[in-house]
Amino acid sequence: MTAFLALTAETFTFSGRKRGTQLHSPLKLFSMNQKQREFLIEAIDKQYKKEKDALDGTRPQAPSLNNYLTAAILDGSFVMKSPDTVREAIRQRVRDLGKGETLVTDDGYSRRHRHLEDDETDAITVPALLLFDEPPEYAAARKTYESKHQEWEKSEERLDAAHNAMKIKIQIGSDKALENLVDQADTLCSLSLTESSHLLLTAPKA
Repeated sequence: MTAFLALTAETFTFSGRKRGTQLHSPLKLFSMNQKQREFLIEAIDKQYKKEKDALDGTRPQAPSLNNYLTAAILDGSFVMKSPDTVREAIRQRVRDLGKGETLVTDDGYSRRHRHLEDDETDAITVPALLLFDEPPEYAAARKTYESKHQEWEKSEERLDAAHNAMKIKIQIGSDKALENLVDQADTLCSLSLTESSHLLLTAPKA
């Protein structure tokens, strides 16, 4: 116990005589090292948020079926489903209705905003593509969107993986590895989080 106290005190004694001062203790060195790690993790979290916000700003927007279908109706290029197709779709919809549900419902929105009579607000709501063929332009836009969105999701996954990897390496890396990371500070500042995560956090070879 005496030996341990001597190593961890600001001053140490030997045989009752004062031999030196300001001996840095293992406990204090560990505490300083933890602060360095916490500082680096905080910096990485801030960089992650910055890059995540920027990435969110590039998220592809899905095309609007309403816009494409309305345009097709206005220019006369729309194509309606055959009566048999519509009939079968409605029959299937009726079969799938739950208890208390009806095919014809009250369109309360129209009544409130247009002051229509009760029978004028009755409506049947079905998905648009049960009544109309999908506009070719919408189908093409949708395909492009899905491709871009898959790439965007991969970028998000890479960023999340890099964020987690950097934090883990800093938390469990050796002191030498931490020193190596600090030595690369200038390089890290010029790299994205994904690029930074690829840098080795091991100590340089002698």
